Amino acid sequence: MSTIQQLSVFLENREGRLDEVLDALGSNGVNIVALSLADTTEYGMLRMIVSDPERGREELKKIGQLVNIYDAAPHTRNAALDVALSGKMLACTNLGITMTCLADGRRIGFMEDSDIYALFGNILDNAIEATKTVTEEEKRIISLTIGTTGDLLLIDSQNYYAGEVQFVDGLPQTSKENKEYHGFGTRSIKTLTEKYGGDLKISAENGIFRLSIMLPIPT
Repeated sequence: MSTIQQLSVFLENREGRLDEVLDALGSNGVNIVALSLADTTEYGMLRMIVSDPERGREELKKIGQLVNIYDAAPHTRNAALDVALSGKMLACTNLGITMTCLADGRRIGFMEDSDIYALFGNILDNAIEATKTVTEEEKRIISLTIGTTGDLLLIDSQNYYAGEVQFVDGLPQTSKENKEYHGFGTRSIKTLTEKYGGDLKISAENGIFRLSIMLPIPT
C-alpha cells in the first residue's frame, strides 16, 4: 500500500495569501485531492492531500511558505486496517476534523478483513457524524487507539459531541429522521464484538463520547 502524505502549510491571514499557495501548486502541475483550512484572525493552517507532496513543498518554499509533510495514512502492520483507517482520515481532512491514531495491528489478523473494514468503518463514521456538528475548532478531534494487553485486543475511540445522546439497551440512538433506516452502525459494532466473543462499552458524558471494545485474541 502506498503512503498517503499530507502537506501542512502555515499561512498569514491576509488577503490573497491562499490564492498564492493554490496558484503556486496549480501552475506547477501539483493537483489538490483534498483540502481543509483552520484559521484565526492572524494565521491559518492549510492541510492538503496533493498529487506530488515533495514537488508541492518545494514550490511553496519558493514563495516563502512554512510547509511540512506528514504521513496522512497509518502504518498499523495490518493491510486491511491501514485501508480502513486511511479512508476515514481523508474524510476527516476534508471536514476540518483532526484525527489522531495510535494503532498496532500486528495481532488483529484473527479478524476477517471484511469485519475489520466494517468494524472500524462504523466506529469512525459515527465519530465523524458527531464531530462535524461541533462548532468549536479545538474540539473537532477524534482519537483512536488500538493495542493489546496480554491476550486482549483493546480498541478505544473518543470524540466530542454537541447536544444530548440518548441510550436504549446500552446503545446510542440516532438523532436522524427516519430512525428505522439509521442506527445500523452501532448495532453492527455490537454484532461484530459479540461474533469475536468481546465486550463493548459506550458512554457519553461531559460532552465526550467514548467507545471501548475488548476482544480476546485466539491463542
